Amino acid sequence: MSCSEWFSIGDVVFHAQCTIMLTPRLPLYIPCAYIAFVYSSTVTVWRLRLPMFAQSAASGLLGGLFYCIYDLIGAKYLWWTWHDTDAAISERWLGVPIGSTMWTIVHCFCFTALIDALVLWKPRLSLVDCAKTTLFSALLTTPLMMLCMAPFQLHQLRVSFTTMQVTQMPGRPDGLALAAAIAAFLMILLGSDETVPASRMKWLSPRRQWDRLLAMICVVYCVGLVLLMALGHPEDVIATGVHQLYGECGVVEEDLSGYPRYAFLCREDYHEDYRVPEVKGTTTTTSEEAAGGGAGHVILCGRKTGPLVPREVPPKVGSSWYTLCGKAHSDYHRWVTTETVLALLCAVLYSAILFSTTAEKTQKKKSKSD
Repeated sequence: MSCSEWFSIGDVVFHAQCTIMLTPRLPLYIPCAYIAFVYSSTVTVWRLRLPMFAQSAASGLLGGLFYCIYDLIGAKYLWWTWHDTDAAISERWLGVPIGSTMWTIVHCFCFTALIDALVLWKPRLSLVDCAKTTLFSALLTTPLMMLCMAPFQLHQLRVSFTTMQVTQMPGRPDGLALAAAIAAFLMILLGSDETVPASRMKWLSPRRQWDRLLAMICVVYCVGLVLLMALGHPEDVIATGVHQLYGECGVVEEDLSGYPRYAFLCREDYHEDYRVPEVKGTTTTTSEEAAGGGAGHVILCGRKTGPLVPREVPPKVGSSWYTLCGKAHSDYHRWVTTETVLALLCAVLYSAILFSTTAEKTQKKKSKSD
């Protein structure tokens, strides 16, 4: 979980308001979603019974695939918004920051490796072991992830040889960095021929009922997101909540990596897949509302809204709580096709691993009984 989600450090991502908010910035479903993609990828690759680093690489790739179809939906439907010019999220694919996809892959790799190193070699686990594992994985996964992400971005390092000073630090995940991470994990996964120690086999063995349940959940998850992308109407989204600070154009500040960025979102110069709303027409009162003492309505994001909708549109300078409007697909078929292909690949891989290992276990039981 990143600091910018719990607090306002960095001000990079801004989640939409939810029924249950843990903080003004963090809805309950976000940690639940993180648990889902980390748990599903970790447990699924256990069934492959691979050596530690190959297993962790497989977890990273599966976790990144599981999360990216959710990330694609969330960005389009304004479940969250991103800082418009921050370097760490400036490079994107279909609105999804490359840094977000890369973070997911490396995060799952690190988490799975830590779990393997901490507990999978033990024949039995006590409550103390579980508590230690929970504590160490919570404290070490993010720092380890940051260390592992750095080598993939070294091509961004710039040094002035005349002054021997660093003029540009890594910290801008791009297509080359993501490709390098994926290639590295594929090489680790495909190049491993080590044998799995017998002490780890207990934890890596299939659990037929639970594995099948997890596989079916993954399929339902993938199908649901595809249907949402295909049948939803992002142009109908009205996202009222905490967003990037609204203000004057051209005010420059430095991000956490020392890259320049614009401090404020401004109507005249932004490059996001949403629209900063403006009041269209004037506030009116119908005869029925007048008779009932109603306060009238205002046209917001193309909709006639009631008095409960905040009237601060367009946003006031210095405001971080305001409304953004969703936009229709600029290329509907591109979005839906990408979502469908990635979701299909995700469902097939998870199902193939989880169902094949349970089938293998069933076959072994039959052979013993014969």
